[in-house]
Amino acid sequence: MSPFVRRQVGALALMIATALTAPTARAVQCSATTTSVDFGAYDVFSAANDTSTGSVTILCQRQASDPASVGVAYVVTASTGSSSSYATRTLRSGANALNYNVYSNSNFTTVWGSGSSSTGVLSGSFTLTVANPNRNRTHTVFGRIPALQDAAVGVYGDNLLVTVNW
Repeated sequence: MSPFVRRQVGALALMIATALTAPTARAVQCSATTTSVDFGAYDVFSAANDTSTGSVTILCQRQASDPASVGVAYVVTASTGSSSSYATRTLRSGANALNYNVYSNSNFTTVWGSGSSSTGVLSGSFTLTVANPNRNRTHTVFGRIPALQDAAVGVYGDNLLVTVNW
């Protein structure tokens, strides 16, 4: 048996809710997809943080009834998950917990949240034209579990509600 005890950490599922509030003057079709942040196995003895990435992809398509050039701006927010706090999110396996967080930047300094409580959001914009009617943009999110947490063996997970406002 290995001298290291490994704990299986489940994927952090990113669920999408969209607020489709496009003005009536245009019929642009937009959607969003996500990939989960999957941390894999967590080693309770490792002095290194466990990191992983996920993504949110925004896709927009100009419709024939739209003006020749249409601008679309969006903001993507994330909920606190099961912890009810942006300061430290929690992966759970029954009554057991592992602290983690998800960040909007690769140096792990801006927690991805609602834009309140010192959190950041993902945002962007497109200009859709007759010549370029389809656009998409993928935003990477960065997950981190701090090192040296004493955690029981189990499959841990959390769900963040991802909201896209157009």
